[in-house]
Amino acid sequence: MEQSGPVMHTEYITDLLNSGYKNTANWILSDGLIEAEYLDGSEAQSPGTYVWVSNDSEVLYIGEYGYYVKYRMNQHWSSWSRTTRSNQKMPEGKMQKGDIILEHLESDKSVKIYSKPASVVHIEAPHPLKSHQTDVSDMLRLDTKSNDEANLIDAFIKTYDSKPLLNGTKGSKGYIITEGYDY
Repeated sequence: MEQSGPVMHTEYITDLLNSGYKNTANWILSDGLIEAEYLDGSEAQSPGTYVWVSNDSEVLYIGEYGYYVKYRMNQHWSSWSRTTRSNQKMPEGKMQKGDIILEHLESDKSVKIYSKPASVVHIEAPHPLKSHQTDVSDMLRLDTKSNDEANLIDAFIKTYDSKPLLNGTKGSKGYIITEGYDY
């Protein structure tokens, strides 16, 4: 079904910005190919979530990162062999997120990446067998990035009755795990 005008997700984007998401990277064109432009905060070492926004009005993708934004964006970039300088091999017919990003950039639309660190806690995690425990307990890091991603996608679906254009691919979850607890 073709859309009759520009896609507008301004309510969601306004909520995103009011919730502390910052522009930490951009997809840009360089010699006709996609490059990442990294901004302040793109190398902050913390897990979190990110949202790709086209022309300040359309949400293209919602995802999570485990280490920092720059590392995750480089993973995306390196898998788009047709639209970047990446040397990865990809079947010609397979659609890539980069194909859609390139279309947006070639039509003079900006594609910004907004991100926000997840909440992180560290807890003691001693070995369950007493004979294997030491005087210094192991520490376990727990973070909210996967739950945050699922909540972002859930809020988007509840607002617009669909997922963002590029979600629904292999890694996109879009649901909240409720085993043991009712979130």
